[in-house]
Amino acid sequence: MKRIVKYVRLSRKEKKLFGRAILLLISWRIRLAYQSFERAARHNSQASAQFFASRPQSSPSQRIAALLDAAARIIPFSTCLSKALAGNVLFSSHGYKTKLHIGVSKENDGSLKAHAWLTLDDKIITGFVEDICCYKEMPLSQNGCGQ
Repeated sequence: MKRIVKYVRLSRKEKKLFGRAILLLISWRIRLAYQSFERAARHNSQASAQFFASRPQSSPSQRIAALLDAAARIIPFSTCLSKALAGNVLFSSHGYKTKLHIGVSKENDGSLKAHAWLTLDDKIITGFVEDICCYKEMPLSQNGCGQ
């Protein structure tokens, strides 16, 4: 019930932004299930560049991040990667140039753990985790997303 009340209280512009975040999350979640990461990253880079085109910043970045986080909580099987890819396009469409980061960390049992996040002006805008410093960032290709 709280979620419904929060949604009703959003402005018309925020409802549109929230709906777009949901659609992007679903789209990237499906894309990642059926495409290679390289192909998805290439598409993400193209989509972000297409939307960016030096648009004026139309919404505060913190608000975009908050609505993206809220949308990710209601989309089943959302991952940090699908959220980062969706966020990259969403922020670009509002005039922000974000950078995608993917890192890998080794667990005590020897297994690997991966995480994806976005930065804006060298500050983490979405995907922050407490142990972020433990992740060794993987280089993304020149044709990758967020570059």
